[in-house]
Amino acid sequence: MITVVGIGPGNSRFLTLEGQLKIEKADIVYGHKRQIEAISHIENSGTLIEYEKIDRLEAMLLDETFKNKDISIVVLASGEPSLYGIGKYVDKIFRDNLDIKVELVPGISSVQYLFAKAKIPMNDVYITSSHGKDIDIDILQGMEKIAFMTDAGRGPVYIAEVYQYIGMDPYIVIGENLSYEDEKITICKTSELDKTRQYSMCVVLIIKGELYE
Repeated sequence: MITVVGIGPGNSRFLTLEGQLKIEKADIVYGHKRQIEAISHIENSGTLIEYEKIDRLEAMLLDETFKNKDISIVVLASGEPSLYGIGKYVDKIFRDNLDIKVELVPGISSVQYLFAKAKIPMNDVYITSSHGKDIDIDILQGMEKIAFMTDAGRGPVYIAEVYQYIGMDPYIVIGENLSYEDEKITICKTSELDKTRQYSMCVVLIIKGELYE
């Protein structure tokens, strides 16, 4: 059994009880360094293994399940594993292997978290990613409420500038280092955004109408 566990936006307080139970019972837990650190308080008699590259994780999963198809493995996922996460990737590896079952344990996504902190309803939100790709302008023009998973090159400043380029000035909500002690949430119009500073570990919300309708 392989279980992909969503551990929430970062702080271990947001890990679900179901996720914690799966981690406690696992023979092996795989995760990036920061993910392993986030669950270090959980008692587990198995083995915690850090990895950096996704192809290395795939090789380890195939090796362990080949040696013992009854082994209990947890793969840690930041946020929600089915939202631009690792859930689909792990499921695809074993989709044609009838001996290995894959399950996903949902977690609190950074998008959910930011909506809650900003007290803005998630109703009718369109969720997308600017990670490694340009933004579809048709989507920007057509959607009233958008959540962006971003990367270092296509973050808040890039998104705000695209909106300014097409003559729109919606509200932009920026969540940095969500759930950590240095969490910072910025809310302003795209035209008012400080474009001179760096924004780290960001989730971005765009709201065209009123913030608190």
